[in-house]
Amino acid sequence: MWAFLCLYFLHQFALQMGVARDADDPNSLTNQGVDETSTNKGHHYVTVPFQLFLIRHA
Repeated sequence: MWAFLCLYFLHQFALQMGVARDADDPNSLTNQGVDETSTNKGHHYVTVPFQLFLIRHA
């Protein structure tokens, strides 16, 4: 039962992510920043781009 519920929620999450990704317009980005960490310090993170301002113009 728990396995079914977990798979159901993962499936619903994946569907909603697809809807959000399809609705997103990358051309509306105006100022973009990048967060990087140093692997020399033993960090194992992904580089993440992000919008510097909270407002997106649709």
